[in-house]
Amino acid sequence: MGFTEHILFRRTRWSVGIAMVLCMFPLFFGIVPGWKKMQSDFPNYFVSACLVAENQNTDSLYHKPWFQEQIYKHGMIETGKFSPFPPPTAFVLLPFTGFDSMTAKRIWLIFNVLLIIPIILLMKRISGLSVSGSAIIFLLTGIALVNNLVLGQLYLVILFLLFSGYFFLLKGYAGSTGIVLGTGIAAKYFPLVFIPTLVIEQRWKSLLSTGIVFLLINLLSVAVLGKQVYLDFFRSVLFQHLDGNLEGQSPWSASFQSWNSLGHRLFLPDKFENPNPVVESVALFYVFKYGILICTITASAWLFYKYKHQPDFVEGSLSLISITMLMLSPAGATYHGLLLLFPVTMMITVLCIRQKLQYWLVQLSIQSDILVLPSILHKTTH
Repeated sequence: MGFTEHILFRRTRWSVGIAMVLCMFPLFFGIVPGWKKMQSDFPNYFVSACLVAENQNTDSLYHKPWFQEQIYKHGMIETGKFSPFPPPTAFVLLPFTGFDSMTAKRIWLIFNVLLIIPIILLMKRISGLSVSGSAIIFLLTGIALVNNLVLGQLYLVILFLLFSGYFFLLKGYAGSTGIVLGTGIAAKYFPLVFIPTLVIEQRWKSLLSTGIVFLLINLLSVAVLGKQVYLDFFRSVLFQHLDGNLEGQSPWSASFQSWNSLGHRLFLPDKFENPNPVVESVALFYVFKYGILICTITASAWLFYKYKHQPDFVEGSLSLISITMLMLSPAGATYHGLLLLFPVTMMITVLCIRQKLQYWLVQLSIQSDILVLPSILHKTTH
């Protein structure tokens, strides 16, 4: 067994030591600052939950000036908005609305830190890694983990739901699979990655239970938030988001880390954001934007079809669809990188099944470059 496999598959002093060293990064750059100060995006989740708890009229939930006023009324000075969140996201922090905003954020931070334990244990159970090896893989998410903790994001919860959904799917627990996936899809779009695999595998009970849970959550949301919120969501939020246009944020921003923002940088001029594009051409922008989309989906669909008779199809397809979805995200952010842990764990499982562990170093290097290198580059260019 090579050194990398020895570190990741066995609990040794080396593996425990590496995990402890890697813990220092999220501790000092995520937990400590997250405990001391309030930052977006937590106010967006917290204020929307407070509006529900206070039984206020939420017809203007997606109107940025109105929502910003609500943030100020709830004692915070941060800039925020509810867009582009799906309406049921307003329910996520309801249990924390009995506290002031800073206390609520600290409780949420503690909850997220504790949630890391079951995530690592699920990674161990799924992949066959040791606990320390799973911790190493998890901690290599770097800046993605840090920003989830600092900003009070939801993606550790979504990651837990993804691993739980896969675990229940393997066990054949259709009801439990539907509960975790339906809940995840209602709050964020990413758990939709399971749908093609469920269809091809003919897991109709899991698919049905997922749809029922998703529908029930949204019916409850309509009853509590009102129809106007959903009308605004479909009219001015959902499709704008999928097209890479977020209210109050520049599509030229490199922070979006998307093909859409790269296309804006390359081809579309703006007096302040991008005065000197590489080539000024609206036509080339659309060729680039939709060319990337079509080529990526076509390649992924072909691989998905070719792989469907393999014994590790579930793991391979979930990995493929997850990576495709992350690649095509219209408005990516650093904290979305945490979701890369799901396809990485699926690929680890495939490598173990196929006994091709010599690809470990390549895979770990790619993960580290994606999730750690950007923060290093950001620091060195200022």
